[in-house]
Amino acid sequence: MKPKVALIYLSYFSEPYLDEVILSLSKLNYPKDQLMLIIVENASTDRSDAIIREQVLPKSGKELPEIIYLPQEKNTGFASGNNLGIQRALLEGAEYVYFLNNDAKLQSDALRHAIALAESDVKIGSVQSLMLLWQNPQKVNSTGGMVHFLGFGFVRDNGEFVKNITAKEGEEIAYASGAAVLYRARTLQEVGLLDPYLFLYHEDLELGWRIRLAGYRNVLSVKSIAYHHYEFSRSIQKYYWMERNRLFVHFSHLKLSTLVLLSPWLFGL
Repeated sequence: MKPKVALIYLSYFSEPYLDEVILSLSKLNYPKDQLMLIIVENASTDRSDAIIREQVLPKSGKELPEIIYLPQEKNTGFASGNNLGIQRALLEGAEYVYFLNNDAKLQSDALRHAIALAESDVKIGSVQSLMLLWQNPQKVNSTGGMVHFLGFGFVRDNGEFVKNITAKEGEEIAYASGAAVLYRARTLQEVGLLDPYLFLYHEDLELGWRIRLAGYRNVLSVKSIAYHHYEFSRSIQKYYWMERNRLFVHFSHLKLSTLVLLSPWLFGL
């Protein structure tokens, strides 16, 4: 029997993507009786909630797996929103949880390949899907997260053509992007969930760091494919969260001696 999996979809202003996302989930090549869909709606002010209630929930247990709907009264952020989904998934006995961004959709075999890779080694804590650009599937969005020595988290191979990448199935990565990733439930129970203090940005990096410190591996599955509607954007709010969280994670996870060694570069930056 296949492992029980909870797919967590964190909805936030998801109206432009819902039709295609739900269509992709209805085509997943994974036993529906071993799959549940947990939708956390993070208080969007567009029609996301109405669309989910009117068009998605009626498909529960039919075209889609059984759906658990968790609408929120306020935006709880990426970390707390996904944590709500994880906590419910654990209560329901899920062996794995899969995070799917509001603007990401899955190829039909994506979940099956991610599970197969995770099942091949009990020390695998997370499996990131190969993320292609929704707008241009010939190009890559991410083959795994990387960490700069000053704490910046960034995606590998963003913008590269798929035919040019050299990443291999099961290749170890620094951390998995929270946009399309499978986590082993037992690993999360051991290392903890996403840090709610981070709210958004670097929370997947921080969790990936804890997973590695606990002796587990973060790996990439090039067979498991997700399509992410990614566009780089700049805003004061975004830079605030990224800088705040970069500094928090770096200063809380490194030894004092390491921080002293890095201090000239940190000060210069």
